[in-house]
Amino acid sequence: MRHILWALCAFCLSCGYRPVGDINTATQQVQNRLFTPKELIDIQLVSGSCRINAGPTDAIHVRVVHRYGPADKFTATLSEEDNLLRLREEFFSLARSQTEWTIEAPPQTQFRIHSASGDIILTELTGPIEVESVSGDIKVRSTTGKLSLKTATGDIDLANCDGDITTETISGQIRLKNGHGTITAETDSGPIKAQALDGTLYFTTNSGSIKSKDLSGQLSLYSNSGDISAAALHATGPGFFNTTSGDLAINLAQAPTAELTLQTVSGDAVLDYGGAPISGNFSFYAQVDRGEIIAPFSFDREEQHELEGHTYQLKSFTRTDDLPQILLRTDSGRAELRP
Repeated sequence: MRHILWALCAFCLSCGYRPVGDINTATQQVQNRLFTPKELIDIQLVSGSCRINAGPTDAIHVRVVHRYGPADKFTATLSEEDNLLRLREEFFSLARSQTEWTIEAPPQTQFRIHSASGDIILTELTGPIEVESVSGDIKVRSTTGKLSLKTATGDIDLANCDGDITTETISGQIRLKNGHGTITAETDSGPIKAQALDGTLYFTTNSGSIKSKDLSGQLSLYSNSGDISAAALHATGPGFFNTTSGDLAINLAQAPTAELTLQTVSGDAVLDYGGAPISGNFSFYAQVDRGEIIAPFSFDREEQHELEGHTYQLKSFTRTDDLPQILLRTDSGRAELRP
């Protein structure tokens, strides 16, 4: 993911962006242009922010408001050819900047956006969208389709979005709310927060935490050193929760209908049924003399296994039915089932 940072930093340098001068002495300039609909709008920005909204189906409206000092050292370039519209910020010398782009386009228009430090806001679009930024934030509202959103140090915030969605950031945070589809969220050190999502969900972070509520579908949540929590979980599809040194706290909204796996090395793995009926096959693993296994029912089977020089205790029971299969595993923490 770090290739994003270096590639976009190179883009900034190629634009000659070195902020000097006094922006307070610059004159505000405004451009308003209308274009016929295009299949693709390609946008490359250095420091300008960009807001893109769904507009009429028969035109594209671009408005650019910019203040630069000195004013003659910068220009906003808008050019078209066939089914492509190109929007650019160009520097001819050193200049401080303040630019705001506002675009209204047919909802199905495809967008390809590269930005250094400006924020990007997208609303009510349906076409394929690709955004890459260094330090800018990305916000998307009520948008469907294929989305690829990447930023190095900025935040990503989505609400009411459906489709094939990929989000990546290194040190920023990712917030996802009210969505359906195949949704991927990946951070290095930033947290992931998700609420009211359904579909195939894949969240992963290195040192950040994952906090979720009201998820359903096929779930895979992984953190290397952070905690993972899921409140009001609807386990309608297979669920896999894994952390190396963090804790797992999974609270169910209803009895699961598919297999669940909670796995941690040095943290606690706690599954709370919240009063829902408990049935299925339950297995618990923990290292002898290091980990602890807690369950509200007696075990049908108890045994020990040697693995990589360590002795593990395995305890299991079946209640009412063989399915779903539930696994709770820890090395030195607590594996606990709560009724």
